[in-house]
Amino acid sequence: MSVRRLPLAARPLCASLLALVCAGSLAGCGGQSAGGVRSAPASPSAAPPAPAAATPALPSELPGLGPRTLAKIPTGTRQAVVVTGEGKDSPKSTVVVYERTSEGWRAGASWPAHNALRGWSDHHRMGDLRSPIGVFTLTDAGGKLADPGAKLPYNRSNGFTVG
Repeated sequence: MSVRRLPLAARPLCASLLALVCAGSLAGCGGQSAGGVRSAPASPSAAPPAPAAATPALPSELPGLGPRTLAKIPTGTRQAVVVTGEGKDSPKSTVVVYERTSEGWRAGASWPAHNALRGWSDHHRMGDLRSPIGVFTLTDAGGKLADPGAKLPYNRSNGFTVG
């Protein structure tokens, strides 16, 4: 996954969040070829196998955020949802959930998203059809369906719409 640096006005929104982030890895075992046939053991004179590639270090700061935004993130934040727009005036964005580990920020689930029709704004005003840029703490959740087990206070309402 690559993260693009955006102009200051298009920098992403970040929010601390109580969320479960699952990170896993796959490990392969040797001994069989792709066709399922067992491979012959290596002879003692054969060259030793190349060392496994090192796992890249996790970033110590949330990727894609500028210094002003990073400075606003509370020190004890353990999870973050980072929304990155395709551009200052674009409604297209990507959401990535991060979890802070002892090694750094680990990226979890990500998905395409849609923010305000006219993109992003440092100076959001009611009716400007832009998403505000900043750091926001999530204090509640909601939707049209029954509470799926949210750890935040949940508001069920038919007033929620899909945009």
